[in-house]
Amino acid sequence: NEEWEGRIEAVLQPMGRWQGAFGVQFGDREFAVVGEEAYITPSEVESIAVFLLEKTDFGNVHVDVGFRYEHQKAETENDAQDSAKHNLFAFSVGTIYSYSDGYEAGFSASRTERAPTIEELFASGGHLATNTFEIGDADLDEETSNNFDIFWRKTSGRLQLDVSFFYNMVDDFVYLALNDGNNNGIADRVEADFLETGEIHDDEEDELLLVNQSQIDADFWGFELAGDWNFFDDQRGRLDMRMWSDWVEGELDDGSNVPRMTSARFGSSLSYMLG
Repeated sequence: NEEWEGRIEAVLQPMGRWQGAFGVQFGDREFAVVGEEAYITPSEVESIAVFLLEKTDFGNVHVDVGFRYEHQKAETENDAQDSAKHNLFAFSVGTIYSYSDGYEAGFSASRTERAPTIEELFASGGHLATNTFEIGDADLDEETSNNFDIFWRKTSGRLQLDVSFFYNMVDDFVYLALNDGNNNGIADRVEADFLETGEIHDDEEDELLLVNQSQIDADFWGFELAGDWNFFDDQRGRLDMRMWSDWVEGELDDGSNVPRMTSARFGSSLSYMLG
């Protein structure tokens, strides 16, 4: 996997109370899997984007606004020359209200688009690392996501807290769907030569699970929590404890669960510094 990426930014002169920056970003990625475990044709993706960010303050309220346009082209390097082009738009606005010393609340909304990856577009073969036989789709549309976040933070004092909730509505969500080609109620499993034989081996659990890239609308919602407690910060050094948790749920438009979702997570850490 070889990738080049570059970005040029220009800080703009203030326009009234607004301050901002304009930029151009470009990238080139070449991806190849070789040998017996190759499951995707060598491919390349090129992209170029322009973006604008503006920010300002209205008293205790901080506002950020952003816009981005990107053109992406992906193609294989084989004789068939499969290719896909996508034009992507993104817009976001966010606010932070500092209503008291060390306390703030905020809200953000965005509409973003994501182009399918090389693997999602052009995969066609056994992916042994995941024990699947993946079939991509060069005709996939871009994902479009409408996102809403609300948060509250306590940023000063011995106890600091961060709580946020989010809701994402995704049109044309890309995911790996199971198959049941023989309609026996069991997910299809195949061997590495499935494209030549077309044979299904449902009774052999060690064979590759047949999955293909599909699209359907989906909704996601969840929360993130974090808390930091300072025990002491003096000549003895500094001792802090951090506890956090996050959870996300996803549902496809047909009422079924989004496959391969991350489970709820909990964590903690203890850190000590001196000098």
